[in-house]
Amino acid sequence: MRARASRAAASVDRAAASCQRACATTDSADASSSPAVSRVDNEMGYSSCFFTVPRAPAWQLVYVQVRPGLINRGGAACQIAPDRLVVTLIGTGDDRPGAGLDEFRAFAASAHPELAAQLVDATPIGAPRLWRSLSNVRRHFGKLRGWPRGLLVLGDALCAFNPVYGQGMTVAAVEAEALGATLAAIGDPTAVAWEAKFQRRLERLLFIPWLMSTMEDMRNRKFARPNLVARALHGYIDLVLRGAVTDRALHVSFLRVMHMMRSPFSLMAPGALAHVMARSAQRALSPPPPPAALLVPAGPAIAG
Repeated sequence: MRARASRAAASVDRAAASCQRACATTDSADASSSPAVSRVDNEMGYSSCFFTVPRAPAWQLVYVQVRPGLINRGGAACQIAPDRLVVTLIGTGDDRPGAGLDEFRAFAASAHPELAAQLVDATPIGAPRLWRSLSNVRRHFGKLRGWPRGLLVLGDALCAFNPVYGQGMTVAAVEAEALGATLAAIGDPTAVAWEAKFQRRLERLLFIPWLMSTMEDMRNRKFARPNLVARALHGYIDLVLRGAVTDRALHVSFLRVMHMMRSPFSLMAPGALAHVMARSAQRALSPPPPPAALLVPAGPAIAG
């Protein structure tokens, strides 16, 4: 897909802005040409580090989810090779992880005993990498009038997501694929003014990933005042996540949504809804699950 989009873009003499969270295209525009900006802050930060371990763990993933105001510290440990882990610690507000290795281990211990347990015999590969300023920022270039020929805005220059959810690269790839398909369809890109229409198409394309990322960050009431619909969705997603801990089908459905293989509305389809209700009823009538239920057992990869 990358090669196809690159070949298509190379056939046109055009400027495409796809820089990181700030660049000349977005920052130097005067007031008359500046797009409207949507922003959802989150006050989150994360730190990641690779580790080697003396033996392979019996799981593929340990994940402790952050809930601003309720669970301010969390993270994930993921097995990426038989003897190697990548550990990411996530926090919000004053509970964000630091950059030092000692701070990293202390934060893991404070977030959850299971995260700390994975680092007891682990050897770090390099220093932890720290990331802050994770706000969601969307610039509505597709709504500007008089869009110039030869200019496109994509990637983080158009819409920067909280990277904790891992959607930025996927969205950029989808945008590149859409650009390749558009260029292939119009034939001669110099013959017609197609850039403004394509920029508006990107505006529509971003609707679902923006909804997915910002809906979760809107739980932080310091920066957002979610309406009744948003609060209802938050409650339903909580039920999905609790059920996904022990329900394999629900777990896979949620992962497909997170990786943008399915629409988030698929989690409200009759099949998924039945699993959510069944697990909710089971949880209400049963004692709490053992801590081992928090782990995803090692096993074959799940087919898409």
